[in-house]
Amino acid sequence: MVLILMFTIFPAIWGIFISTTNYALLGTAAKSLEFLGLKNYIDVMTDLLFWKSLRITVEFVVGSAIIGQFLLGLGLALLTYNRFNLPEKVMSAFMMAAWIIPETVFAYIWLAYLNTEGLLNQVLHYLGIPKISWLVDHPLESIIIANIWRGTAWSWLLFVSALRALPREIHEAAEIDGATGFTKARYVLIPLIRGHIITNLILITLWTFNQFGWVYAMTGGGPAFNTLLITIYAYLKAFKYLEIGPGAAVAVLVFLINLGATLLYLRFLRR
Repeated sequence: MVLILMFTIFPAIWGIFISTTNYALLGTAAKSLEFLGLKNYIDVMTDLLFWKSLRITVEFVVGSAIIGQFLLGLGLALLTYNRFNLPEKVMSAFMMAAWIIPETVFAYIWLAYLNTEGLLNQVLHYLGIPKISWLVDHPLESIIIANIWRGTAWSWLLFVSALRALPREIHEAAEIDGATGFTKARYVLIPLIRGHIITNLILITLWTFNQFGWVYAMTGGGPAFNTLLITIYAYLKAFKYLEIGPGAAVAVLVFLINLGATLLYLRFLRR
């Protein structure tokens, strides 16, 4: 409890407090703290760059987490949950390797892969397709695909574990009733792992919405702010432009958005 208070609860309270002040690391504000009320929040929410970063973040979450990682992970789990053989073990090893690669290493792997002279463009050139400057012409799509590649393993692992935990009698009863393939998945398997599905959606939504490290290492929020996630916007506000109060206000808004998304998912789970 002492560690939680020191490293989680107190910093959170302190962040909320400084979001209502002119707190700064340098200058006169560093010595004379002044309470500003909601001014920082108003300044942030009237900044067009804030709304652009929020839109980009929502597109990033929907494209890479909800559509990409969730659907791909669930589909792969339904295909492989009852086939625990060597090919699946090899596939799972490759998928888990993608998930556990450190963020900075992952960023530079994809920078090399998407480079104008990288492997992807070399393959396209071999097929007679002109080379594409991926991070200039398609920056958001590039980080969405990269995040799908990295995060699908988690969804797949969770869903495979849930499906394998179902009693064999359920499968046999469904097959006796004539349920096979899509019908069995739609009406038997997916409803039975609904709790795992909601848990997965909560986690991957929060993780993706709060993503910072490898995206910043890969693009820095550019080019032209086209990969400016809201976490990168908060970081730039606080530590590049040294506007600590507005940066903390963005962090508090991110927390509230995360809380709202979690409550929405839990409501679906109760239903």
